[in-house]
Amino acid sequence: MNEEPLYASVTDEDLKSAEKENAKLCKSNDTSVSLYDGGTWYEIDFERCDTHRKLVEWVYHLSEKDWVTGKHIRLFLSHVFVRFPGLNPH
Repeated sequence: MNEEPLYASVTDEDLKSAEKENAKLCKSNDTSVSLYDGGTWYEIDFERCDTHRKLVEWVYHLSEKDWVTGKHIRLFLSHVFVRFPGLNPH
């Protein structure tokens, strides 16, 4: 019986392509993180999401936007966790 592997191999090219796609949705600099809404960048200062409470409030606020997807939220959190490692629950 020839079974397909449960998970496909991910190549370096796949990772580079995913990074490029992610950069089209979310980016950050020293002071802020920005999400792309399809026409403009929605900028959030890091100082406005530097505690667990503020971060939860931002995730809730963003989730109410029609253009925000789960991928936007995951990328937003990733950028915040890089800036504030103490907020990362893992």
